Amino acid sequence: MKLTFLGTGAADWPKVRESEFHRYLSSALVNDDLLIDPGPCIFSFQADMGRPLFTGVKNVILTHSHGDHYNAGTLLALCEAGPITFYATAEVAQVVPKSPNLTYVPITPFVPFTVGDYEILPVPSSHSTSIPEETPVNYVITQGNKCLFYGLDGAWIPNKSYHALKKFAFDAMVFDCTSGEVDGEFRIFEHNTIPMLEYLLHHMRLAFPTMFKPGCKLIATHMARTLHGTHEETAARLAEFGMLAAYDGYQMEI
Repeated sequence: MKLTFLGTGAADWPKVRESEFHRYLSSALVNDDLLIDPGPCIFSFQADMGRPLFTGVKNVILTHSHGDHYNAGTLLALCEAGPITFYATAEVAQVVPKSPNLTYVPITPFVPFTVGDYEILPVPSSHSTSIPEETPVNYVITQGNKCLFYGLDGAWIPNKSYHALKKFAFDAMVFDCTSGEVDGEFRIFEHNTIPMLEYLLHHMRLAFPTMFKPGCKLIATHMARTLHGTHEETAARLAEFGMLAAYDGYQMEI
């Protein structure tokens, strides 16, 4: 399994590149065929790469409907190349566009579903949107003997989700790291800080070591422009407790 970060920024990053180092809004590609979050910047990232990235994408899964993760125009643009199946919670139906090439499949938290050779389990996150009934989700994605947790947006891990996650052994876990190390950070109820991740992972490793396969990669993403220092500073701080700092274009084999 291969994971490519198409964007690693939180919502305060501009959609247009302004400097040599830039974070587009968060999105990721599993192998070359499964897109996580059809955000507004994925085609800008593709242009920066100078090559087609999405010709193999047939399936798209959505974490939640916030505008930095979901863009109806992006979804329609993907449909221009061929049929797309879009998986999102039922409450998102009201913002799904119409296209003869788009099939919308509602999903339910804690109910696994199959996409090609992927087994996918959506689990609720501690996050909310402007759609009152919507439950934002994180994902466990399994392909063969490889297992990935994609955990954004959200803070900590809700109790029921943790009970579901502890049954898995992960090759890689990706976490929300929106808020750096800001004091008095009100976003801690829906986004992680670096100290929160340090505390969380310390206790998870001790309490549930079987969740982490040997060599399990722990990756932080979704960094706010205004709540972090430089990428190098963030990477050095995360490395103190065994995490990697993702950046746009970062690709890893799981």
